[in-house]
Amino acid sequence: MKVVVIVLALAAAVSAGIQHIKVVDPFVENLKWEPNPRIVNGQEAIPHSLPYMVYILFMASGSAWMCGGALLSENYVLTAAHCANGAETTYVTLGAHNTSAREDTQIRLTVPAANLKLHEEYVSSDIANDIAVIKLPSPVSFTEAIQTVRLPSKADVVDDFVGAVATASGWGLTDGTSTTASQVLNYVNMDVISTAECRLYLGPTVPDKSVCTSGLDQTSVCLGDSGSPLVTEGVVIGVSAFVAKGCLLGYPSGWTRVTDYLDWIAANTDVKIACL
Repeated sequence: MKVVVIVLALAAAVSAGIQHIKVVDPFVENLKWEPNPRIVNGQEAIPHSLPYMVYILFMASGSAWMCGGALLSENYVLTAAHCANGAETTYVTLGAHNTSAREDTQIRLTVPAANLKLHEEYVSSDIANDIAVIKLPSPVSFTEAIQTVRLPSKADVVDDFVGAVATASGWGLTDGTSTTASQVLNYVNMDVISTAECRLYLGPTVPDKSVCTSGLDQTSVCLGDSGSPLVTEGVVIGVSAFVAKGCLLGYPSGWTRVTDYLDWIAANTDVKIACL
């Protein structure tokens, strides 16, 4: 089977064949926008049916890039380290469906760089340990449109989730020809595959602490639903981290495995990890 080159699902990466995406956002205008990830062959979510989803806009030195995240508590959001890396100012929107509208359900917060916590062993040249948390500047109130996602329990650490059907969601591009990010939240259900199967497609550099989802149904995330959660039965098991170069349809998508970072999450947030 042909092995392809893995690239980071960098929200701020530029690679051959990837066009810059113009994202319309009330926060910022007239900036240089970089490529973002996409939900390929998914569908629009029922508004606020995934209330843990967080829209995140990162800014640094006149550039801006978007990622996704998942609300863990009234104070913390889970995302990817490569999304938060280098950000000077971060804008977090909770309770959103259409990010270009001022929906009554939305809460928008400005987060300073000091509130971004990247995993200590993350390096930008690697795809390992690609996980981060964002401390919100003030606690959020829960509503029907703003709810937390459940973390795995300690008992789930032994589960590889292979064969599970999991949901990926985000506001990125929706197909390989689009040049504009989606204004509404999209989602797709994908099958979790083993790391061994994932390496048949993507090569031996796939980290051990990864979850992979099959692309055989022509579904994918791409350069940018970065940081968005992979959720099965209401539990977040992955953080969007890497894809095959060019986001080729038919190849797996790679996610940081949340169960391998439960202790780190507990140490850097106010979330308590359940034993069972």
